[in-house]
Amino acid sequence: MRTRIQSTLKPALAMVLAAGSLLAVNAASAQCDPAWHAVGGPAGGDTTVWASTNWDPDGVGPLQPRLVIAGEFLSFNGTPVNNIVVWDGSTWSTLGEGVGGAGTWITSLAALPNGDLVAAGTFTNCGATSTPYIARWNGTAWVSMAGGMDNQVNAMTVSKATGELYVTGLFTNAGGTPANRVARWTGSAWTALGTGLGNIGWAITSRPNGDIIAGGSFTTAGGKTVNRLARWSAGQWYGMSGGTNSTVLSLIGLSNGDVIVGGTFTTPTPRVIGWRDSGWFLMGSGLNAQPLCFTEMPNGDIIAGGHFFISGTTSVPKIARFDGTDWRAMGAGMDQFVMTTTVDPDGVLWAGGGFTNAGDVVSPYLAKWAAGSPPTFTSQPSNTTSCPSGPATFSVAVDSIDTPTYQWSVESPADSGTYVTLSGPTFFEPDSGLEFSVSGMDQPTLQVAGITLRDHANVLRFVALASTPCGSITSNTAALTVCLADYNCDTFVNALDYDAFASLFEVADPAADINLDGFVNALDYDAFASAFEAGC
Repeated sequence: MRTRIQSTLKPALAMVLAAGSLLAVNAASAQCDPAWHAVGGPAGGDTTVWASTNWDPDGVGPLQPRLVIAGEFLSFNGTPVNNIVVWDGSTWSTLGEGVGGAGTWITSLAALPNGDLVAAGTFTNCGATSTPYIARWNGTAWVSMAGGMDNQVNAMTVSKATGELYVTGLFTNAGGTPANRVARWTGSAWTALGTGLGNIGWAITSRPNGDIIAGGSFTTAGGKTVNRLARWSAGQWYGMSGGTNSTVLSLIGLSNGDVIVGGTFTTPTPRVIGWRDSGWFLMGSGLNAQPLCFTEMPNGDIIAGGHFFISGTTSVPKIARFDGTDWRAMGAGMDQFVMTTTVDPDGVLWAGGGFTNAGDVVSPYLAKWAAGSPPTFTSQPSNTTSCPSGPATFSVAVDSIDTPTYQWSVESPADSGTYVTLSGPTFFEPDSGLEFSVSGMDQPTLQVAGITLRDHANVLRFVALASTPCGSITSNTAALTVCLADYNCDTFVNALDYDAFASLFEVADPAADINLDGFVNALDYDAFASAFEAGC
């Protein structure tokens, strides 16, 4: 039943622990290289993350932007949800009853300048509210947008020039207004963009000058031949350098006005090409299958996610980074397609899709790419007092992009400055007879109970070690003072404790063997009296 702890901490570490200071053990002096990190996400058999965006719920107000994740999932981290959740930097939350339900999904998200959030897709309701294919969160509830559409919405964009919302999809009617597969939201109603698109719109984006770019399966826009790619400017549709020879599935308008185009086309270059007012420009070696999403990073790099796995001779499984010259791998990529990517307010890239593995970590349908760093404590363990039976609890909290591992240690022998790792469920120190039960040795919360001191001092000291792939850090020392006089364990030292001890002493109960010499006699009474006088 008793386990002697054999391992000890290195002498250099023991010296620092004895001083009660913080120490980063094997901690990297700089951030670790960028890598994929697991995050909580859909669970229980639920599937794809289709859309993501940053959303500022109070527009220009003081609240910080939040990350919104949406798709086709009815649970998230084990919590029932309807296809949409919000991340505020520390916790996930829902928005009302969510959007749609089983068999429906959100294909696109858009954040409006006034703080409203718009979700679009295949759904027709939000809870009991009818919201055909598109809905707006107004801060308290999901509401209809002038009756919505008559068919699926595939993509949305907010004009970089005016803040107006533009949508595209399979619909031919928007809020009772004929609108062939593309429409503009005025804030209260839908309006058509000329005679619209001649077939399905799959992607839409905006440029800083106010141009709206649409891509899809269509070959005409506004009655003009445009070949799957068209530009809406000053109330007219225009072609874009002859368009492409197959479907456009993804678009992004960059901050410099350039447009990146992705799809199933093979010319001008395979599956990805850039466009500016002067015409096409190449994007490295292209991709061997269609990209489904793009994101512009703060440093100007372009992230593409999709079905591809090769660029030229470079392996880029499902996600890649264009550095201005060519496409580069992002770790080992994903095992299935990437559908959406977004850089959150902290500069971390989030990717969602149909994958279950990102790089070398298991992270179903959602993962993040970021440089790692050694963990830091946001909460240190506190000194505490306990009666011998306990329990006494120590806790730490850690800030890290990775999930830390934990290791608790106890000073042994007392006042030595040497710490030994706890492995439980029982710790025993032969030299002094110290013994206690322990749980949570590898968790952020440690619990100690059933303490027998014998010849050990009545103060026990504990430390926690938190580790990630980028380094480790050791907590402050936390002391547990064992109060022998609190005989009834009510956290007070008073006459009730004397009465409790006396009752057991009178019947020679082994629990009254205070000095643990195997006998209940006057020596125990003297020992208890000394402890009582000392108090706690």
